[in-house]
Amino acid sequence: SITPRVKEFSDHDSDVYCVLHNNNKQIVSGSNDKTIRTFDIEKGECIHKITSNQEIKSLAWWKQGQYLIEGGYGAPFDIHIRQWNQHDHTSQDHGSIVRTLKGHTDIIYVLVVDESNDQLLSCSEDLTIRLWDLNTGLEIKQFKGHTYCVYSLCKVDKNLLVSGSADESLKFWNIESGECVHTIEKAHSNSVMALLYSASNQVLISASSDNTIKVWDLKMGETADKCALKYTFENPYGQSCYAIAFLDGENDGTRVLVG
Repeated sequence: SITPRVKEFSDHDSDVYCVLHNNNKQIVSGSNDKTIRTFDIEKGECIHKITSNQEIKSLAWWKQGQYLIEGGYGAPFDIHIRQWNQHDHTSQDHGSIVRTLKGHTDIIYVLVVDESNDQLLSCSEDLTIRLWDLNTGLEIKQFKGHTYCVYSLCKVDKNLLVSGSADESLKFWNIESGECVHTIEKAHSNSVMALLYSASNQVLISASSDNTIKVWDLKMGETADKCALKYTFENPYGQSCYAIAFLDGENDGTRVLVG
């Protein structure tokens, strides 16, 4: 059965590509209309708007919501770090850019923040994955190997990164060395659009525009070449699977929502 719509937030003038929760009372969205908008969930109203210099494809929190990081969908394809006040959007510095990370030359699809060491991972249509120091804004290294745009990223542990691409592969990277340590060619029969890792279940979950979700055995501490397909789920509506999120936990869980 299809769950009826509860509420609609419709102030954007173009496609909305990313949404984050803000203190459980608000959502923050980024759009092709070059704006970041904050909505009051209860009222369903837009309460704040920031206009960027670029269309926005990706958003992420840093320092538990003290900063909002934005990745560009259009030129100049910047990564902006913005000051954020979760409880007072009227403050003078709210939304102001404190640092800009430059290097990507095409759409920035995913931003993954490592709060433990103030680092950021980003992936792009320019075929690269980049690791950044958020405190200095400097690029630490690049991960190269995909032959088409890199749509998805997730960290398995502090030193293992997995990426998915339009080249239909999954690649496993040693973060410290920057080397690709394993590749699953033809992991899907179309682009790998999203990835999640469940540490509690020791599985990697991939979503694809081939209309499937796949679950892979990937135990922490084992080498990446031990990763093996466990289950394949077909989308019952025959549609591409573009996004996945845990329903029963922000970073881990046993139930997954597919979009």
